[in-house]
Amino acid sequence: MSERFSEEEINLRLIGEADKYADWQFDVLAPYIGGNVLELGGGIGTITQRILVHPSVTSCTVTEINRKNFEVLRKMFDSRCKLALLDIGKCVPASFVNKFDTVVSVNVMEHVRDDHAFFRNCCKCLKKGGKIVTFVPAMNELFGSLDESVFHVRRYEREDLVSLANKNGLDIIRLFHMNFVGALGWFYHGRILRVRVHPKTDLVIYNRLVPLMRKIEEMVPVPFGLSLVLVAEKKNPSDWILPCFQGVCKLRDCNPPLIMIRHALAAWP
Repeated sequence: MSERFSEEEINLRLIGEADKYADWQFDVLAPYIGGNVLELGGGIGTITQRILVHPSVTSCTVTEINRKNFEVLRKMFDSRCKLALLDIGKCVPASFVNKFDTVVSVNVMEHVRDDHAFFRNCCKCLKKGGKIVTFVPAMNELFGSLDESVFHVRRYEREDLVSLANKNGLDIIRLFHMNFVGALGWFYHGRILRVRVHPKTDLVIYNRLVPLMRKIEEMVPVPFGLSLVLVAEKKNPSDWILPCFQGVCKLRDCNPPLIMIRHALAAWP
């Protein structure tokens, strides 16, 4: 009898097969990853395998809370990195405190009920001067059936990430949207068609278009996108002064194209 998968597992595997998209995701984050790395929520290893071959990475620890995914990671990487069946949002092992040069979280925080506790614990794991690299789904207006099928609790706005960084004494290095075409596709499938599993044919086509989309977004910063990327650095606690980002990063207040897009999306039932 063939193994049966949940909607979440099917979507995770379908997206994992989009290798060009995964390369794009990682390449955006790669300049900020190095040294002793902690990856939170390794999933099925899509990002893990890329971290392990990054020339600036000296060692890697990967956490996962799903036992099934953890076994996948163990079979793939057990001899190449440290693995921990652990929910970092609930506890931080003493051996993790102030230990890591980089903490990487890719499409994890949106699943966590108390994302403030999760982010705070991420920061506890960083050395002074260490970087947190976070990749999350963007724009509340895109929340639909696809989010529900993979147990997303929320999507994020820029000001949400600014607030998290400020509250934890981080200096924001970069904060930007990416994947504007993906945002349109997510809205179409998740808000209009209300599908709960990514159509495989559409993902194959999308994956082939990634090189073109990458070039466009490298030349022209996009006003909106499927995802938000935050790169922030841990400061000395004595230097915890609110960054200049606070109060000026609300795109909905200062970006005319995004204002029009938001009005159109919000009008959809």
